[in-house]
Amino acid sequence: MAGYIGNVQSAALINNNAVKTAVQNASDSNVFSDADHSKLDGIAAGATVGSQPTITVTVAGGKFVIDGTSQHTILMLSSGVYKFDQSDSSNASHPLRISTTADGTHGGGSAITTDFVAVGTAGQAGAYVTFTIQQDGADTYYYYCANHSGMGGAIAKNHHSGAGNQHVPAGGAAGQLLQYASAGTAQWASPASGFAHTLNSGNPTITINPSAIGHMWVNTTSGETFVCTDATNNANVWVPIGRTTSGTIALFTATGGVVSTFGSYTVHTFLSSANFVTTATRNMEYLIVAGGGSGGTEAGAGGGAGGVLHNMGGTAVSVTSGTHPIVVGAGGTAPVYSSQHTSGSNSSALGVTAIGGGRGAASNLGNAHNGGSGGGAAFVHNQSNGQHGLGTSGQGNNGGGPITWGNNGTHATAGGGGAGAAGATPSGQSATSGAGGAGLQINFDGNNYYYAGGGGGSSLGGTAGNGGIGGGGAGAGYYNGSGTSGTGGASARNSGASPTSTSLANGGAAGANTGSGGGGATTSQLGGAGGSGIVIIRYLT
Repeated sequence: MAGYIGNVQSAALINNNAVKTAVQNASDSNVFSDADHSKLDGIAAGATVGSQPTITVTVAGGKFVIDGTSQHTILMLSSGVYKFDQSDSSNASHPLRISTTADGTHGGGSAITTDFVAVGTAGQAGAYVTFTIQQDGADTYYYYCANHSGMGGAIAKNHHSGAGNQHVPAGGAAGQLLQYASAGTAQWASPASGFAHTLNSGNPTITINPSAIGHMWVNTTSGETFVCTDATNNANVWVPIGRTTSGTIALFTATGGVVSTFGSYTVHTFLSSANFVTTATRNMEYLIVAGGGSGGTEAGAGGGAGGVLHNMGGTAVSVTSGTHPIVVGAGGTAPVYSSQHTSGSNSSALGVTAIGGGRGAASNLGNAHNGGSGGGAAFVHNQSNGQHGLGTSGQGNNGGGPITWGNNGTHATAGGGGAGAAGATPSGQSATSGAGGAGLQINFDGNNYYYAGGGGGSSLGGTAGNGGIGGGGAGAGYYNGSGTSGTGGASARNSGASPTSTSLANGGAAGANTGSGGGGATTSQLGGAGGSGIVIIRYLT
């Protein structure tokens, strides 16, 4: 094994120009002869000498023995002066020289004369040579016998490269780094061999197919950085680290609802509550419709439609991998004549909530309620007028009303609000009752449907209101042998119901999964049920 030789003490060093000057002066005083000057000429101007480490050299078996080890590899500091003591008699006829070529002149090289000084005759008392290692010199030198081949060994610089002061290996190229090879040993390597990476102006895709997990991808345009965590062929997974707007890039699959396609889109339609499960991040559009409100009982008004929210044509929402609950709101109901009829329930998905439609007013049970769209107004016992429900901004409209006439005659009522328009208010007590507000036409899945029409108002013996386009239930009109019921709203996934005009009837039920309001009922009858909501999600395939 190579050994570490010596230590240069910088405090003891002096400039060799001063040494030469001192020798010149001494010569003039006959202390040195002019021939002795050459003994110092090997020290380059500006080099330093001083407390040199001394290396004992002997010869045995035709080989130089360095500090007791035959042909020992000598480790030296990257700069400093070293002294080789050749005073032992075994060195006779074996003057030591230094070269940058193995075995020196015997190996086709030449002896170093700069930074080299030989004093005395090898094998005699006081004989030695000095060699000055320069910081910018070669990494490896060779000591050899000037007269005989095969006697010497190597001299290696020690660069203080880490634990144990191991030698920094020769070679290397621009951009390379030192890499662990084995205990106490390093090697030069390109960064890619230990840290594979790609610099690219865009994001990675699932078909990049790097050679191994851990490959890094840097988007040089956005600064986003990704690491490959799954290198499966054409199904790579790239996880963002640090700042990101893109999310994980991976093979995308999604389950939940009824799956179909529309143009370039994959569409998931939820007709009831369920989970939407995704395996990677994807930008998506949504249509969320809440449940519609029930029509009023006992000469009741039309129910308000559920709120409608969508981002079609707007900013898509980034949906990450995971399980996403989808809630489809139920339509409002009128369970029994003497019990309160109800508003519709909310629908929600992907962090967005649409508000259920408000119930229509009932003369025996009170005013209309607010909601996604508000319920229509009707005469309410023991009150001077009937109030309509208010819609939610950005989701729907107000119900028709208020109603200012008393409880006599044909008693016209108002229509519930729709997503596209407010419910209609009758022009007078004996006029045609208000139609439900129109729904909103949205071609989201290839079906050019209207959604969330308002329910029509009832009439006691007159003409009841029609259900709003988009599935609104119609109002009932029969009373004391006369009256005409309205017609349910169409152009929907499911049309609203039209009550009979030949007997007392419940209000027309709204179409299922339209979010429309139910129609109002005639005397002693139940309001039409509101339509259940719907959630539709789509993304580019």
